[in-house]
Order: sequence, then C-alpha cells, then structure tokens
Amino acid sequence: MYPYYFYKPFIYNTMYPSAQSISNSIYPHHTNFSVLMPSHSITTIEKLESPYPYSKYYLSLENPAPFSYETQALTHVDLQQTKSVFHDLLQQSVESALDFLNEESLTFPSLYLLRLDIENWGLFHRLNGRNKTALVLTKEILANENTAYSIESLSCDYIHNVHAALKWMLETGFSQDGLDNDYDIILDTAAILDVKLFHEKRILPIIVEMIFNRVSKGLFTHDLIWAFFEARDPYSLMLIANRLKSRNEKVAAFARKLLGFIPGMDTVSPNDFERQYTLVQNWLEENSPFLYYTGESLQQTNQPIPYVILLEAKYLCKAVAIDSGKFMEPLTNHEKNLLRDFYPLKLDTKIALTNCSFLLHQRDKMRWKMWLQNPISEQVHHARSRMGVGL
Repeated sequence: MYPYYFYKPFIYNTMYPSAQSISNSIYPHHTNFSVLMPSHSITTIEKLESPYPYSKYYLSLENPAPFSYETQALTHVDLQQTKSVFHDLLQQSVESALDFLNEESLTFPSLYLLRLDIENWGLFHRLNGRNKTALVLTKEILANENTAYSIESLSCDYIHNVHAALKWMLETGFSQDGLDNDYDIILDTAAILDVKLFHEKRILPIIVEMIFNRVSKGLFTHDLIWAFFEARDPYSLMLIANRLKSRNEKVAAFARKLLGFIPGMDTVSPNDFERQYTLVQNWLEENSPFLYYTGESLQQTNQPIPYVILLEAKYLCKAVAIDSGKFMEPLTNHEKNLLRDFYPLKLDTKIALTNCSFLLHQRDKMRWKMWLQNPISEQVHHARSRMGVGL
C-alpha cells in the first residue's frame, strides 16, 4: 500500500499570488514584491491509502518545442576593465564617455558597474532609452519598491520599452550571475517580471542556465525556479531534462529533484540518464494536453508538484487550459453525462478508467467512441480487466 495525496476540488488560485516572504533567503536584504510571490495555494492535504503509488500526480476538478539562446559576450571591453576605461574616457571628454555608454554592444553588467558614476556625473538624462529604463528598474528593485505595480500603470509605449530592457538585462547579464548579491537580486526580479508581466518564454533557457550555474555553486535558486515554472509551459521541462545527463553530480541530482513529480522518476536509477530523459519526454507527449498548473513551489514544500494530470480531461481525451483547468472546447451533452457519472467514482477507479480510455483512444478512435457509449459500470468492468487492477 502506498500513501497518496488527494487534492480537493477548486483549490488552486489562478490569479496573481498573494504576498509571501521568504525567511530562509541567503540574501540579507532580499525582499520580494508582494504581487509576485507565490501563495500557499494548496489546502490541507489528506493522506490516504491507495494501491496506486502515483495517485498524487492526478487531480479531478469536477466542474516537443525547441528552445535556444545565444550567449552575448562583453564585446566592447572586458568587464574587469570597464570602470578604468570609462574613467579614462571621462578625462578625455564627457561626449566620449557617453558614446561608450550608449553603444549598442554595451552589456547590462557594464551599466550596472557604472551606475554610480553615471549618477555622480549627471549623465542619466543623456543615456539612450534602453539604459535609462534598465537603471530605473535597477533602482526600484534595489529600493524594494513595488516594481510590478509601477510597470502595470505605465503607458503602452513605455511598457514595450520595459519589456525590451528586461530581456536585454537578462540576455547580456546572465553570464555574470554571481557578480554580487544585489546584482543577483536584480536578475532574479527581472526574470520574474519578464515571465509574470510579459509572459516571455524566450528567456526560459537563460533562467535554466542561471539555475544550474547557481546549483553547482550552492547559491540561492528558489526565485528563479519559481519564475521558470510560472511560465506555465510544460514542454520547457525538457530544458531541465537536458541536465539529467550532466557530469556535475549536483546538477544532475537537482534536475532529478525538480522533475521528481513525474510518475516513475523515483524508480529509475540515478545513473540511468537515458531512461530518465525518455520518461520525461514520454510523459509530456502523453499528458501535455491534460496538465494543470498548480503553482506549488519550493517555497511551499520540499517536493512540489507543479503540474498534475486532470483526470476528466484525459478520460474524455479533450485538452484543457493549463492555468484554469477548463476545457478548451465546449462539452457535448453526452460528454457532460459521462462526467456526471465519472465524478462520484473513487479516485483509484477514476485513474484506471482514465488510463484505459486514453489507451483505447490512442489505438482505435472509432472503437473508443463506441466504448464511451457503454454505461459507466461496464466501462469500469472493462478497465478492471484490461488494466489488471482491482477496483
């Protein structure tokens, strides 16, 4: 017998999360914006007994994409020489220093290191729009101001500039992650803002790169991990799956931890990288249309389950919206009647019936449609004999 967790219906909050501070942050002054922090969206969990070891990965509400990024090097000057070069240019002329700052090739780490010089020399108002926006964001983040609220209240044109600046900060700045605590806080918050406010998914490979670089160094990762999952894109899990093959044991182990909510991961040998990777890939291919994002994170539990399989969706083989659990297409009267009989069943019976329905659908859609015409009791009887499970 195995314990499983049964989630009560309609428990997940799909709106902006409520405020939640982090007491165990390694940053001494790390305060996150209230509009962005994850809430404790999962209610009290009931621990039950079940013959299914993976029941906790399913839920009944009752009501592979490619990724890539390019590493942008510090092309105009080595980062360690930035200040001295800038000061030399200032001695020549302010115009030369401004040309240096407003170069297209300037990276965010350089701008970050020179921000106090820019302020002291009164150069802010002569910077290009990208640099101005990045410095305003930097100042607000480090002042612990509610950056998310101020962005949402901006005009549409300026919001576009903010989006571009955030993306630039991450694309040109992630390679210098770890520069100092404030810098890391800025990158974390930039990632959160870009994902939450602008629904940006092109930066997900960068976020993953930062996560595992920090893992290898034993640094803080929880905010970046939360930002990554808040993109609500199941196929982005393959970016994590790629790390299962890492030669760095800490990196591979952490990848397994993040993917531990996928049924069967705990039964595969830690050294069997290919099987782990294939398990993740197959699980996504089978279940991606039926997944529901729970919002559960490492800030709430040591073993979060960010995605669960919606049983009624897989039973009917109909896709649902990942952040609401609602069917993407209206249900027919017949489908509504099927669910009316489906909901009262025990969880174990639902799981077996769902898996049986999905297998039939994959092998013979016409036979599956005919099978769904049967009374629920006959469907259960067929699932019992086919799946080899006592229900």
